Amino acid sequence: MDARTSFLALSVYVLGALAALIVLPLVEYVLAACLLAVVLRPLYERLAPRIGARTAGLTA
Repeated sequence: MDARTSFLALSVYVLGALAALIVLPLVEYVLAACLLAVVLRPLYERLAPRIGARTAGLTA
């Protein structure tokens, strides 16, 4: 590898590590939000035709 390729690889590694440090504290909350969305979707689909989509979204 020449110097240019090494510098590019090192830059990609450093930026990837910094991005991971920013995202990792939020992963737990993102996964919890996905879990809630999957669990509450059937309730929303039952309520939406009866009380309206906006109200069902607020209550479910």
